[in-house]
Amino acid sequence: MPRSFAFDRATIRRPALAVALAAAVTALVTAGALASAQRPASPQPALQCPAGTPSCTYTEKQLALEGYRYQMMVLSGGADWDSELWVSDPQGRALLAVPPTRGNAWLAVRQLDAGPSAAASSVRVVADYYGPNDPAVAPSGFASTIYDYDAARGALVAQPTAVLPRSTPEQLRATLQAEGWTIVLPTE
Repeated sequence: MPRSFAFDRATIRRPALAVALAAAVTALVTAGALASAQRPASPQPALQCPAGTPSCTYTEKQLALEGYRYQMMVLSGGADWDSELWVSDPQGRALLAVPPTRGNAWLAVRQLDAGPSAAASSVRVVADYYGPNDPAVAPSGFASTIYDYDAARGALVAQPTAVLPRSTPEQLRATLQAEGWTIVLPTE
């Protein structure tokens, strides 16, 4: 049997109503922020997309110089998609796992001059950046994060992310190349 609650409007004071309304809005905003936070990175994939995932593209590249394995998986949900990236060393140890990022992403490396016995090359991930007022289909820039190898952690560690102005993929490639980066993924 449904319950009904009766109350006298005179007992609800405006300040109490304002506090309750502010608490509800705060709870909704907090829940929305948590829901929109990036998911953690998936375990490093095998040499293919997960079974039963028809809208998936998997790419892998290994550079002959250093033997590092660079992996990218793009999962599409129709008009929207996520890009996820991994880097592992020649022994198969994961050095970097980038959680799913909405939209396009590029992984670039800066080669070391010291040869294959040197520590891992720096890695740069450039992904679509959606500002708070951007429409769902129009990112306003690129989020660019450089990861440097930290021997103590045995991992690639992120520098602060910079937001770059929006350009075409061709212009982005030219900019990265001019700065000494080689795009590894996606392969084109």
